[in-house]
Amino acid sequence: MNARTQPIDPESVQRSGHRGNSEILRSFRILRLTRICRMAKLVRFFPELQILIKAMLTAFRSVFFALVLLLASHYMVAIAYHVTLKGSAVGSASFDSVLASMQTIFIHCTLLDEVINLVDQFTAEGLYVHLVCMYSVMFINAITLMNLLVGIVVEVISNVAVAEREAVNVKWVEEVLSQLLGHVASVTQSELGVLLHGEAAHQAFELLGVDAEMLRETVRGRFKETPTGELSMTQVVEMVIQLRGTNAATVKDMVELRKWVDRSQQVMTSKLDALLNSQVIAKRPIVRRKLKGPRKDADADRKTLFSDGDADSPSEASLHSRRNSLAEKCTRA
Repeated sequence: MNARTQPIDPESVQRSGHRGNSEILRSFRILRLTRICRMAKLVRFFPELQILIKAMLTAFRSVFFALVLLLASHYMVAIAYHVTLKGSAVGSASFDSVLASMQTIFIHCTLLDEVINLVDQFTAEGLYVHLVCMYSVMFINAITLMNLLVGIVVEVISNVAVAEREAVNVKWVEEVLSQLLGHVASVTQSELGVLLHGEAAHQAFELLGVDAEMLRETVRGRFKETPTGELSMTQVVEMVIQLRGTNAATVKDMVELRKWVDRSQQVMTSKLDALLNSQVIAKRPIVRRKLKGPRKDADADRKTLFSDGDADSPSEASLHSRRNSLAEKCTRA
């Protein structure tokens, strides 16, 4: 078999080599575009940009469905104009197809760009019904739906801003408490009491808008309800955040207040019952001796009970002093 050989052109080999090198260099140039991602690091230094980006991501669902509604309205109106304007000059110029009709409605009726030209075309041909429909489309699309999109974005941005501000406050409280108490998982009442009496804690709580005296009372009541005698750092941070003066009263706060009042009434009722039972038990032996014992012993018991010189008729002052002492005991309890 005869093998046919062809001479190798060195210029073609060089051109192919250059072509391969240029493709490799082009791929490396594309990789160099990844340096643009370094700009994303700047977002960390601007909290406002973070709020805007998070708001855009949060509002994406609502904005998407609003755009779907806008697209549906464009499609329905475009079909109506395309069908009814066949054979007219304005129909041939601007509403020749459904897509052309949607484009015309979007530019002139939604973006309100050169509306007067479309109005003059309808007026010149006497299409007043179409003109009234165009004004209705302008009211629905340009005024209602577009402003609805703006309202959605503004509402989401305000909610995200409030949430971010709350997160910043919580993080700052955690940092302040970690600096004062150290990195601990839980605190006791004595440790928290020493912290609340410090000057640094007072300044930090004033910046947060929290009253230190109110916080001490709340901490004392919370430790009474805790069986372990310790509170976690998360509970302490939540308690500090809830006691800010700028917080608005909610249904949860009213329910917590009702529970606290009910617990206080139960504690007071139990203490009064225990005090009255102790008084009744202390008087029972004296009454038994009065009924069963001789007259002399009964007179002695009456003298001891009323602490008065006249055993047969106790004075009003003695009874009044007894009532006052019992009332003082109930108040202290």
